[in-house]
Amino acid sequence: MVNTKWQMAAAGLIALLAALYMMEVAVNDDEAVIIGSTQVIMITECSRVFQFVGDLSNYAMWFPGIENMTASSPGPMRAGKEFEETVILPAFGEISREVVVTSYSVPRQLQFVYRDFSQTMIAIELIQKTADRCHLYYSAATRRTSYLFHVTAGIPLRIMYAMRGRHAMFAIS
Repeated sequence: MVNTKWQMAAAGLIALLAALYMMEVAVNDDEAVIIGSTQVIMITECSRVFQFVGDLSNYAMWFPGIENMTASSPGPMRAGKEFEETVILPAFGEISREVVVTSYSVPRQLQFVYRDFSQTMIAIELIQKTADRCHLYYSAATRRTSYLFHVTAGIPLRIMYAMRGRHAMFAIS
């Protein structure tokens, strides 16, 4: 009888934590919390850079940890286009995640969001500063706004996107 009470209490606590964890998802992208950002200056035109980074099929070539990114919806690149990203995690094996393009403006901006628990949004913006200098800004944000998320899963996400973002900017330049 005692074990049953403790089991019920533990199950209730887990359910409460799960509910708190999933609460407070920002609906508006402007409310998303930045978890990593970096930038690089390239000696070239932004239109040339965007030809490469604006095609999510190339994402695995320059962003570390991504095994593959393939289109899962037909048609040209646009807001609403869907992709499937494959990553290989040593402890879990191959994992696929759904990605949806939320903003696409040639040759200036690409933004997409992961349809998973993290609700991570990636924004890539290119700004032509001079005729031969293009600034590429890369940021990762999450729509999750709950305190519980940010003191648990948010910490490794921040570390991962900080390290991988810097590595990606080095690889792309």
